[in-house]
Formats: sequence, C-alpha cells, structure tokens
Amino acid sequence: MSTQDIKKIAIIAAPGEKILPQASFALDVAMALRAAGREIVVFGQEDDADLAIFQTEGFATTAFPSASIRKNRPWEFIANVACTFSTLRANEIQLVHSMSIPSLASFLPAAKMLGLPTIAHVQPGLTPEDLISPMFRYADLIVPDTAAVEQILMSELPPKNQKALYRLHSLQPLVNPLDSNAPERGESLRDRLGVSPDELVIGVIAELLPKNGVDLLIEALEMVAKRGLRPRVWIVGRDPDPTAANLDELNRHAANLGVRDQITFWTQFTDMPAFHAAIDILAAPHRFGAMNRYTAEAMFGGTAIVATETGGIPHLIENGRTGLQVPPVDPEAFSKSLFQLLVDMELRSELTENALQYVEANFSPDHFLASILEAHEKAAKASAQTRFMNIFDTEIPLPAGMAPATATVDPDGLEGEIVSSNPDE
Repeated sequence: MSTQDIKKIAIIAAPGEKILPQASFALDVAMALRAAGREIVVFGQEDDADLAIFQTEGFATTAFPSASIRKNRPWEFIANVACTFSTLRANEIQLVHSMSIPSLASFLPAAKMLGLPTIAHVQPGLTPEDLISPMFRYADLIVPDTAAVEQILMSELPPKNQKALYRLHSLQPLVNPLDSNAPERGESLRDRLGVSPDELVIGVIAELLPKNGVDLLIEALEMVAKRGLRPRVWIVGRDPDPTAANLDELNRHAANLGVRDQITFWTQFTDMPAFHAAIDILAAPHRFGAMNRYTAEAMFGGTAIVATETGGIPHLIENGRTGLQVPPVDPEAFSKSLFQLLVDMELRSELTENALQYVEANFSPDHFLASILEAHEKAAKASAQTRFMNIFDTEIPLPAGMAPATATVDPDGLEGEIVSSNPDE
C-alpha cells in the first residue's frame, strides 16, 4: 500500500487540554492531511476537551473511555483491543497515526490485527517509562521529534524497533503570525497596556509547571535588574493544577526578588498573532522538554529567542545564528543572554533575519505535509513486509508472496480467526 492508496486515516489525539488548544499537534496533522484530500477520523478520550476543537473544525470524532484504557488486567486489555478493532473496521480505516501514549494499549494492537500500517508519534514531555512502553512494539514506525527522545528510544527499544526510527523534521504547519492580519508592532496589545514603541518586552509561552522553568526566568530577571535593566515580561500559560498553587508561588517568588512589578501573567490568552507582534524577545527557560511550535512562530514573527538547550530547541536554534541557547537550570547564563539581546539591537536584527530564513525553508505547510506523507509511506512499506500480529503478541511470519492477513473478532465473544487475503486460498 502506498500513500496514494491510503485515503482514510485514524488520528489518535493526545489527551488533555493544551495551554493553547488550537496549537494541538494532532489538529495540525489532521488539517494538513485533509487539505491533501485524505478523510480523517479523530479518536480521543471521552473526557478530552480537545475533541470539541476537532468537531469545531468539522472533523468526524469518536470517543473511547479513558479509565479502562489505562488498566492492565488481561481481559480488560483484550476487550479494549476487540472494541477498538471493531471500531477501526467499521470506519474502514487504512492507517493509524497515534499521538497518545494511553491509546497505544488498544489502537496499535487492534490495527495490527487488521494489517494496518501504524505510526506512534512521540512528543517531548514524556517520561523514559512512557518512551519504552511495550506497546511501541506494535508500531511500524516510531517518530521521535527531538534528539533526546530519539536517544532514549535507540538505547531502550529492541533492535527490531530501532530500524523504524524516523524524524519528522518539520514539526508544525506554521503560519507567519505577521501575515494573519496581525497588528503592526506598537499597535493593539502594546497600546492597550500602555507600552511605548521603544520599550522592550520579553514574552514567555509555557504552562505554569516547574519543568517549564518560569521560576528560573524570574531569577534571571533579578540578575538583569541588578545590571540596570527592568524590561516588561508577559507570561502566557495556564496553571494545569490549581491545587498546586503554581501561579501563587511564582508571584511570591517574583515579589521576594523585587521583579513582580515587571511581570504580567495571562492564564487565558488566545490572540497569539497580537502577542508575537508585541514582544521583542521570546524566553524559553524550560528545565526539559521544550516544544518547538511557539519558538518557531516567534521566529516567523521577527522575535529574537533565548532558550535552554533542551527538548526540540537544538533542532530549531543554531546558537549565535538563529537565536541564543543556554544550558538548562542556569539562571545566570540565561540572564547574560537576555541582557545581551536587550542592549544589542544589531544582534537582535541579525538573529531574527537568520531565523526567518530558516523557518521559511523548513516549516512551510508544503514541507510539513511532505514529511507526514513520507512517514506514512515508510509505515505502509514496513507493515507490508513484516507480519500479522494477534492480541496475544504472537508473531506469525508472512509466507512469501502472501498479502498481509486481516482478522475478524467478535467483540462480545472475544473469539477471533485469521482470514487470509491470498486469493489463491
């Protein structure tokens, strides 16, 4: 099966409402494939707010129960696989592209019973235990999108899975924020907040979690203030766990260090073109797992970047050419890079010009779609050349000249049989 033959695709959305829901990677993939003429069915957990976003965009969606997916008792696993098998078959799915670790327990095994190509897309922020989930053995193709993820996969997965590694270089179908009827710099958001055109503003886009290092940025701001500069800082990011009082703790931390008056927090903010148009520097102080999307969008918008060398950042930023990188968990180094950009307008201009050239060449919608289709092609070839796999993890070698087998399962009786697709039998 080639990508030309794959017309109907199941996309398994990552669970949980995002900091900015419209930035969902699964949505980006779905929209790119739909624009290329593919029919998409989106599967998500029944308590997942992201499904409503897909519905708003006109996608067919199907919910599956989240609680039972996460249980590991054998018969519940088999029941989940059988029900998923039935759903995939009823929807005439031809390829499964999963971006959700919980879904691996049912969608990938069920897809392999149907002889479907399978892709497990691995994004930053997962633990090593997530990344070496035994369910990855059901994937024809594993797509790591950062070097750190790839390193873990290469060291932990059995050899038969290592050959499946393939990086999707263009991670997001980005649109230049300044080409989307965004306000010119100095208008709208700056005017609304009383910020003069010559005043520098640092922006941050990150959930208010310790891993994202907002507390480290606050410490860096104190060091910058001691050198005589007190720029405004706008932080866009919700607190995913209000019971942990992360926002309150960050406010106290900033007050104790004497920089609270410089900082504005937005826990709900969706006008990202206006945000990118208004800031001069994007700071990404993550301890680990930094995402690429917001950094790349800032590069499109002519914003200089200071980021920690973690997650997908090293694939996006060349230190000193398209932005500045510093070691993670090093507020002093971060403060020096911030100060350098704040005082050196020529450096900011040079970095932003180089960054714009890079993202225009590597993050266009056409490049993104080509990367997805290449991944689907690789998965289809791997699926055709390997084996049928049943839900008990028994590998059945495929006889020479025989097409991949399919299977039927009675979801009620949980009985199955292999049905050969060889016309000579």
